[in-house]
Amino acid sequence: MKRAIAACSVLLLTTVACSKKDNSTTSSTSGQSAATSGAPASSVADSQIPTEEDYEEEAAQKVTAQNLDDQLDKLEKEINQ
Repeated sequence: MKRAIAACSVLLLTTVACSKKDNSTTSSTSGQSAATSGAPASSVADSQIPTEEDYEEEAAQKVTAQNLDDQLDKLEKEINQ
């Protein structure tokens, strides 16, 4: 009997959790479509969007073992602004 109650509880909690997730996804999707429906879509090629690899070489030149702490402090200040 305890196993049946436990199984029902897990099923109920899973159903409730999944239904909440679906509601938030639906509302954010509808809000996004409403925001983008009035403006034309911009056409930017994927190659024009900077990625992590684009900055790796620059970072390797700027950040060295000697200035690591200074660069980290600089980034923390930039983030906290």
